[in-house]
Amino acid sequence: MTSLARFSRLDRREKSQFLVACVVLAAVVCSLAAGAAARPSSSRSALHAGRHGILYRENWENGRLDTTQWGAQCNNLTEPNFATRGSYTVQQTTVGQGRWAARFDLPADATKPTACEVIHDRTLDLGRDDYYALALRFPKNWREPSGVFWGLVIAQFNYEGITGPPVGLAAHGNYVNLIVGSGFFDGVATRWYTGNGIGRGNLPRLFAIPRPLKREVWHQLVIHVRWSAGMDGEVDVKHRIRGQNRWKQTVRLRGVPTVQWSRTRPALSALGTTDKIGAYRAQSSFPISLVNDGFCRAGSFRAAERCLR
Repeated sequence: MTSLARFSRLDRREKSQFLVACVVLAAVVCSLAAGAAARPSSSRSALHAGRHGILYRENWENGRLDTTQWGAQCNNLTEPNFATRGSYTVQQTTVGQGRWAARFDLPADATKPTACEVIHDRTLDLGRDDYYALALRFPKNWREPSGVFWGLVIAQFNYEGITGPPVGLAAHGNYVNLIVGSGFFDGVATRWYTGNGIGRGNLPRLFAIPRPLKREVWHQLVIHVRWSAGMDGEVDVKHRIRGQNRWKQTVRLRGVPTVQWSRTRPALSALGTTDKIGAYRAQSSFPISLVNDGFCRAGSFRAAERCLR
């Protein structure tokens, strides 16, 4: 029997109730649609629109930081707190692509950490595959950034505010580590953590850019992460020098979580987190700098690759 036939057999009172319910349902759907349309563009709405494209980027081609989408924990925009803040300069002297790139400069401070990072809000997004593109150039005088083992953190992906990043990049004098710190955080350490610098972990050291680290060239990276609180997390890194056509896979990690949680902060997909790029190190008696270009977060390798030229 068709729906129309069923409707014709209802009495007048039942027909009236049915029509009222339809009107209410239609009003709810319209209200939700209007609310979604009224919300400003953000990483959350872009998540669905750019499932296989670019979700957001900062390639510096506006000649400045896009502060409608990004914040900065640098002396340009943020008062110092636990760390001595460095600065970023959007400049045209050393550029990886296009007309502009950003130089991150950290001052000397032998007693406190130094840091300058730009940040983009997002959510934890369990079950999602993210692909990050990033280009980096290390100066001729580049050296080990600090006497403390963990080097210079240059990217923190899906930072949750529990401890260090669940997945990130740490630059050293002669290589760049891919770092993972995931699983339950007990107040001292996460359940799984990779080696970093001379520090050992219960996971192997992973090298996003292996030895020897070339200076004064553009290193292009695409980092893939499947965000998971289970044992099906994935991390891959592909690396090349700008001008090369072929990518080299430098990291392949499987079978561990790629997010963190604690007693007070569970791993929930809607949890607010941040992506950070820039420079962050422990105390050091000398200044340091590097140049950053071409960053984006995308939904596929091909989309991320297009952010690097």
